[in-house]
Parts: sequence; C-alpha cells; structure tokens
Amino acid sequence: MEAYLFFLLPLSVSSAVGYSVGEEDLWPRWYDYQLLFRDSQDPSACSCPGAGGSCYGECGRKFDAAEVATVEAFQYGRFEACFFPNVRDNGTLATFFLYKNDSDKVSGATWQEIDFEIHGRGGHTHAPIQTNMITGSMGRRRNPEMFHAAPGYARDTDAQIEAIKKGFHHFAVEWTPEYVAWFFDEQRIRHEVRCGPKKKKKKKGCRPSLPQLNETMNVRMSVWPLSPAIPWAKDWAGILDEEHTKLPITVYYDYVKVYNYDSISKGFVLKWADDFTSFNTSRWEKSTHTWGGNYAHMRPDKAVIVRGHDSKSSYLSLSIAPAGEDITVPAPQQTGPGCVNSEIAHLSTDVYTGVCDGTKRVVWQQGVRYEGGYVAFVPIEVFADDDAVLQCAATCDEVPACRVFSVHNANTRTYCSGFIIPERQVKDETANGGVVCMDEEKDEDRL
Repeated sequence: MEAYLFFLLPLSVSSAVGYSVGEEDLWPRWYDYQLLFRDSQDPSACSCPGAGGSCYGECGRKFDAAEVATVEAFQYGRFEACFFPNVRDNGTLATFFLYKNDSDKVSGATWQEIDFEIHGRGGHTHAPIQTNMITGSMGRRRNPEMFHAAPGYARDTDAQIEAIKKGFHHFAVEWTPEYVAWFFDEQRIRHEVRCGPKKKKKKKGCRPSLPQLNETMNVRMSVWPLSPAIPWAKDWAGILDEEHTKLPITVYYDYVKVYNYDSISKGFVLKWADDFTSFNTSRWEKSTHTWGGNYAHMRPDKAVIVRGHDSKSSYLSLSIAPAGEDITVPAPQQTGPGCVNSEIAHLSTDVYTGVCDGTKRVVWQQGVRYEGGYVAFVPIEVFADDDAVLQCAATCDEVPACRVFSVHNANTRTYCSGFIIPERQVKDETANGGVVCMDEEKDEDRL
C-alpha cells in the first residue's frame, strides 16, 4: 500500500495574500484536499498518524532541515528573536512563529498559530516578510496572510535582499487578548485588533477571529524547503532548483526573548532570554518530523550551536542539506549593525523628555497613568492613601531599569506599576503617573 499525505490548499492563490478586511465572510477560505504527494516507497517505515498529521520515521525526503520549539507553552506575551534569515533561493523559508502543537491536525481542535516567515524567492521577492495568524479548524482554516517589504527600502528584489537577508534583524510578535502585532527592526509592520461586542459598532479593520487565539502556544524556529508538488508553490515561495541550489543553506539565531503579558499594566515582563551559548534541553527541543508541504525531514543534527568569529559570540544555526549528509556550519557572514537591544531602543521615546530638569529626584502628576511597553516589575498592590505615590516611586527607584511608574486602580484595587519604558500615557482622574529622574551616569548603569 502506498502512503499519502494530506495538505491544506487554498481555494485560490490570490485569496491567501494580504487581507486587512474585518468581515469574516470575506476572509480566505481553506479546504481539505488530498495532495497526490507520495510519501515513501516503504510505508511501514513512515508513520503519519491522522489526516494532515506530522510524519515520523524514514519518509523518503531528499533533504534534511531543522526546527526547534520551546518545551514550555505560553498564553499571551511578547516574543522576540534576533536572527539572520539567510534564505535567497527559490523554495526556501526561514521562520519564527508561535504554534499550538497538533492544533492543525486534530479534528475539532481550534488551529492556533502566529507566524513570521521569510521567503527565499517565489512571487514575493519585493515583499518577502510574511505574517499570518491562523485560526479555524483542520478542514476550514482562516488564514489572513500578508506580505511586507522592509520599511524604508525599495520594493524590489535586490533592495529587499540587502535590507533583510544579509545580516541579523530583530523580529517580534506581541500577542494579547486585545491585539496581535508584528515588528521588524522595532517598526510595527502589522497590527490586528479584536472586534468589540456584537451590539456595538465593529472597529474598522478588526478581526472577528482574534479571540480564538486564546490557547497556549510554543515558540518555534525553522528553515525548510517547500515541496514542489504543491500547486501554488511557484507563486508562494518558489520551486527549489535541486540541481543548482548551493547547499547547505543556514540561518542563524543570536537570541530569543520571552515576555509575559501583564493584564494590569498591559505591558510585558521579561520571563527569560536565551543567547545560545549552549543548547538548553530544558528549554528547547529539536523536531524529528515532516509534513506534506515540507520537501525535507527535520533532523536534530541540522540544529547546532556555532561559535562566531570572536570567542564571545555564539548562535543557534538551522540548516537545509541533502538527506543524510554531514555538514560543517561556518560562523555567520553578516553585514550591517545587527540587532539593537529592544528595551534600550525604546528609551528614545519622549514619554519623559523634558520632565526631569535636574532639580527633583521624582516628578509626578495627577490624572495620568502609563501602560503598555516594557514593564520593570509585576504590578504590586498598594494602599490607596497619600503615601502610595511615594511608595511606588521608591519601589521604582530600587528596581534596575525602572524609570516610569503609575499608581492606579484596577479590578477595585490600587496598584503600583513600574516601567522600563511605557508605550503610552492615558488620562485617568483616579491615577498618578511619574518619573524617577537620574543623572546620565546612573541611567546608563541601570540599563
């Protein structure tokens, strides 16, 4: 008996590209099709549990590739990666994404996925950064896929290769109950918001399915070649030139940061950061599967830590190579400045510019509070009395990198929130917002 894989195909190629409409019935519709893609000459050696499921064993792929995923799953947060998406050939993709394991494969489950994918070539060389948020079910998924050019660069192939694929860049996803946002090099390139209650007028451009993204997901990174058997492969990421494509192809990850989402401050608190000095098996696991659209099998030996040109730097490398071939991964050959520490980059905002004049240690005002952005500490409950502001200011002053604070009411209680840098200032008659002023030398120490 021959083994076949099932894959989800779009009703049309154009329906899968770049939508920002808010009406659910206008979204791209996806249906199950049998993909006539022979999986193995020896079905007994390749196990594919479930229609559309991952396949394990010896599945007859011509290439090896790599994927890693966090052991822990997260519900909401900010997720950052500094990585070098060194894919410039047809049929190749590099990724950084969130995904609930098997949510696309189990009947009755709600698909949970938020994507960054960088396309090597194909039909989107002028805008090779793909973003996506997938909901729905195995047989009927909602897939509002969009493609983006690097901001500030011409929308042509050469300019986008120069802007994206020749060095390390900062990618980030913010996922909250109210919105999902994607950032490239600290610039927001997409923002999807939750629709309001049915009785109220819908927000313009809102996504009715965003509330479905409410289950825990793992962070994943991968590089893989697209199967040429997929009918829309040429227009999506291109057809891999098996004869002339130079292998191995390697992408590099400098660090990953995970932040928890705090519903009181509406900001993000750093949970952990991994700079890949070694492969932490309590945090990450290497994939060993494949699927219908993947022309390779994910192999653990194609995900390795490599050293940089100096003794201090190290990277997680993921590679595409011919099946079974041993490879030596070189240090990354990047150009450009690399990734800037995202928290320090946000300090260029003007939330507190002009407030500190050198005469006062703490400055605050009534009727405002801060929210969003990077949180220095999880909000703490305080007594709603005249000393609350001074207590909050003192707490912020003691916490490294805390610069801005708020005393505000939430859920019938009073809280002190401290920020490295907030995203916005909000008018609130019941609140007090302030800044801890520091001299330049101490300010640098705190970062």
